[in-house]
Amino acid sequence: MDRFIVEKDDKYILPLEGKTVLRCCVDNRFSIIIPDKEDPEVGVQIAGMFLLIEKGREQKFSIEDYKGIGPAFQIFRKIVKTAYAYKNGGLEINFDDGLQLRINPSPNYESWEIYGTDGLHIISVPDGKLAVWGGKIYKIVK
Repeated sequence: MDRFIVEKDDKYILPLEGKTVLRCCVDNRFSIIIPDKEDPEVGVQIAGMFLLIEKGREQKFSIEDYKGIGPAFQIFRKIVKTAYAYKNGGLEINFDDGLQLRINPSPNYESWEIYGTDGLHIISVPDGKLAVWGGKIYKIVK
């Protein structure tokens, strides 16, 4: 990622604002790529269930039900407004049109991971925490 990740008490603020989802794909995960000129390989991989929330309406998706995952492709070409990796293992990406992607942690597997070309790698591990390494992290000190 081309800018600092800001660490707060309960979350990391990811520098994805203004970036556009330019690729979505399905294999054993649902993956989205959110590149720009400075960082062409920013991606999110989702290994289990995730939610798309729009105007209070939730749509649940799971990679295990890959035949029903088609409507999740609506995030293609969406522009990121904010993105948060919560220290309890959750991930939230808000788009400028009001759509929200939310992934909750799983007690049984790594529910999601995000990576960038500068070495950043964040994984939601099964105990409801995050494994974080690489990247440039700026910690907010009170």
